Amino acid sequence: MRDDDRTLQQRKKPRPAGSQATGTNKSATRKPVARPSNMNDDAYRRPSSSSAQRQPARKPQNRSDEPVRRPKSTQGSASRPTRRDAEYLYPDDAYYRKGQPQRSSGKKSPTKKKKKKRTNPLYTLFYIAFAVVAALLVAFLLRSFVCEVVQVQGDAMAYTLDNGDWVLATKFDYRSQDSNPQMGDIVLVNLEKQNGKIIRRVVGLPEQTVEITGGGDTLINGETISEPNVSLMHYQAMEKREMERGRYFVMSDNRSVTMDSRDELVGNVKKNQLSKVRMVVWPPSKWKDLG
Repeated sequence: MRDDDRTLQQRKKPRPAGSQATGTNKSATRKPVARPSNMNDDAYRRPSSSSAQRQPARKPQNRSDEPVRRPKSTQGSASRPTRRDAEYLYPDDAYYRKGQPQRSSGKKSPTKKKKKKRTNPLYTLFYIAFAVVAALLVAFLLRSFVCEVVQVQGDAMAYTLDNGDWVLATKFDYRSQDSNPQMGDIVLVNLEKQNGKIIRRVVGLPEQTVEITGGGDTLINGETISEPNVSLMHYQAMEKREMERGRYFVMSDNRSVTMDSRDELVGNVKKNQLSKVRMVVWPPSKWKDLG
């Protein structure tokens, strides 16, 4: 007998009982897998411990046109296997992997509290100061170049405007050369000789002659004009006055109040001193357009 035949016979000798396997053969040391409680024989195949080749269970194909086959349960009211059984039978099945809740250890994960950023109080004060300065600057620009709201004081313009009314006066009406005050316009006059503003009506235009008779009539270029807005006449005559170029003659509707162009403190006013009174804005019951 040759040495090769002896070696072959030694390999075929059975191992004695109780002896332990000492190789890299993993099939001898593999433990049988316990059968799940809710699976039947058709859906579950127990791995065999024989040395024959084991055929794995067929896995369903995930096709878009064919539904996934699910194993039926014979115990309990469950309609599909548990997550642990599904992972063992169909580890690559997207039906059982998608949407399944993750296993938790029973401990609640601590929620992270968002830390509030602390702002420097100096920045807050800076923003408040900047907002106040910006608001004051905008108000100053509007009042100087756009419009202004003023309150009527006294009864000089009765009965057109009453004492305490608030009116809106626009600044841009007489800025251009083509736009000039017209006869009968109610204007806000910015006094030059003394601080203050008054509301009066334009009576005389540049290069005209203005005269007031003892009977209270007003003559423009020698002709008497109709004044339906006059509330109270004043019977003090004024000599004929010729208006300079670019100058306007203004008077109050209540002629007994002589704080107008008849007074030397007011005199004939310039165009840049005038702002047109547009409307009454307060009180709401007296809202009206003044032209």
